[in-house]
Amino acid sequence: MHGVILIIDQYDFSNHISDLLHLGKQEGFEEFVVAYATTIEEAYNIFFENLPVLIIASSRLEGGYDNLRMLKEEEMYRHIPVLVLTENYNRYYFKRIYESGADAVLTYQEVELGHLQVRARPLIAQSALFQLKILHSSELQEKALLDFILLDIIKQYVPRTIWKIANKCAEEQTMRIEEESLELTCAFGDVKGFTTISQSMTPSEVIAFLNVAYEIVTRNVYANNGDIDKFIGDAFFAVFENSKDAIRAIRNMQRELVEASHQREERGEVPVMFRISVHTGSVIRGNVGGNRRYDNTLIGDTVNTASRLEHEAPVGGFIVSESAARQAGLNIPIENMTPFSLRGRDSDIYAFSYFDLVEQGIINEEELFNE
Repeated sequence: MHGVILIIDQYDFSNHISDLLHLGKQEGFEEFVVAYATTIEEAYNIFFENLPVLIIASSRLEGGYDNLRMLKEEEMYRHIPVLVLTENYNRYYFKRIYESGADAVLTYQEVELGHLQVRARPLIAQSALFQLKILHSSELQEKALLDFILLDIIKQYVPRTIWKIANKCAEEQTMRIEEESLELTCAFGDVKGFTTISQSMTPSEVIAFLNVAYEIVTRNVYANNGDIDKFIGDAFFAVFENSKDAIRAIRNMQRELVEASHQREERGEVPVMFRISVHTGSVIRGNVGGNRRYDNTLIGDTVNTASRLEHEAPVGGFIVSESAARQAGLNIPIENMTPFSLRGRDSDIYAFSYFDLVEQGIINEEELFNE
């Protein structure tokens, strides 16, 4: 960055300015350069392109006093020091010049005697320090803005739960998210026939197709105190602290998805139909990965069971496990549930199709959700 010394005068300063130019590196600039102008109009063109660290101006300039006063009245420019040169020492003119806002006054005779460096050096030092502070402040503000944008982008790709935990770790100056055991309700869902559907689509069409569904999924999960832990291609994994919130979210989600699919079919478009499971139990939130890349993920039999139970769910509906129903306060008779033998489990797990039991009157939604 160059510092500019603006001289508005016809006087030849070549023998008197060289020592000032060498101050650039001392004051934090690459160098100081001199810009010359003979009129106020020329000076303005230079001034607005490169704010100077010092203005040296002749008192003989037409309108010089008024321009100096206006410069010093502007908050943005008043820090720029102005050194005014006069022909001779005159108390009246000196007083008028200082009242106009000049920071120093010299006669041309004093310039010839080498006083310019003495008077200008402290003015330049103060001005250069101020400009560098402004520059540093602007760079910090720009960096803060970039950091804010970066964090906002990352935030959209990280589960809200992890973001909250990470914020807490930052406040406590902890570099690692600790493992913990939790009681959570897990919901898994995937799109019916996605492999076949995607074969006739371009990549951009596949993404657009999925986003139609995921907008509905995400909105309903977050509206019911849940979190999207992962999107896995055509599948999603959502978590809730209690199963009643999960059941309400999935119920609303599926009804909206079914309606959206009917509308798509009427337009000749492929419907977006999900099958979803809801299961409650103990999980472990832990860190997996290496020193350079971690994933904070949910692990345990509850997650595995919910994932495998999803394959038993009806398309356009969802299946609720016995444990999820119990936590939600639903007393479903065992004869209204279906035993499922899932891979990796020694015993059957009981679950039921939610919409089927609503239609049969076994589940009263007004009572369940206080609607």
